Amino acid sequence: MTKETTRIARGATAVFSGSMVSNLLTFAYYVVITHTLPVYSLGVLYSLNLVSGFASTFLLLQLPGGFSRFVVGHFQTGRLEEARYLFRRGLVFASAISAGSAPALIVLAPLITRWLFGSPSYLTFFYLVVVDFVFYTYNSFLGIAVSARRIFGFGSLMGVASTAVRVGVAFALIFTGHGLVSVFYGWIASDVLGLAANLYFSRPLLVGGGRRVGLWEVVSYSLPFFVASGLVVALQNVDRLFVLKYLGTISLGVYGTLLIASNIPKILPNSLSSTLFPAMVKFEEERSLTRGWSLRL
Repeated sequence: MTKETTRIARGATAVFSGSMVSNLLTFAYYVVITHTLPVYSLGVLYSLNLVSGFASTFLLLQLPGGFSRFVVGHFQTGRLEEARYLFRRGLVFASAISAGSAPALIVLAPLITRWLFGSPSYLTFFYLVVVDFVFYTYNSFLGIAVSARRIFGFGSLMGVASTAVRVGVAFALIFTGHGLVSVFYGWIASDVLGLAANLYFSRPLLVGGGRRVGLWEVVSYSLPFFVASGLVVALQNVDRLFVLKYLGTISLGVYGTLLIASNIPKILPNSLSSTLFPAMVKFEEERSLTRGWSLRL
């Protein structure tokens, strides 16, 4: 195998192994909470999962994917200053999204919870989802560094550690009688650890000089993915929204539990695609640079 092929294979193995462990931990986690939390609480959890999923899709505008495409491309072809500039601008976007979305979600919390549950209850849980969304937003942009540097082994280890923290915190609080709120504290603890790890991995992109490049290519790259992912997320959750609206929170608790195992078969293709992405972007960027030099000559 070539050096590049070996690197891709090792990265895929690392991501696959980490994903397998994380998914098994998550599966065990759901087995436990479905046996320890009331079905109605599970319905509340899955309802707020819907809120989190829609927020991460429609409020992030697929910008992390756009920034990832060009940060990875610049980094992998040796244009570190351009990569730094775009990476830092991504964090500016993360701050703007968080600063704009979090207050709006808090203001709308009574209305959204009334629609979900028939009354403005569970506001505390909703506010915790908003806090978690802020951490998730920053992690979505900071996590680009793992792909850019292709440090999938370290990234996979941190993914496992983050999942273990989420599960451990939730279990510790559930078994000491704190109920459903334990799950949301587990989410936040996991994202805090992920934020710390991503900041550490991002040092080469956070420190050092940058060179200004245009942002239009990032926006234009993100827009089609935003439209497509929005349609996919909406269609994938129509059934859950139907169950919640017409059958109630308890039925959603049962239905959501039955869907958990469906994520297991996705481990292998996801691990391969995540490691192929930087290699393919590097190849595309190198071809673009070569074509540019040829035209100049």
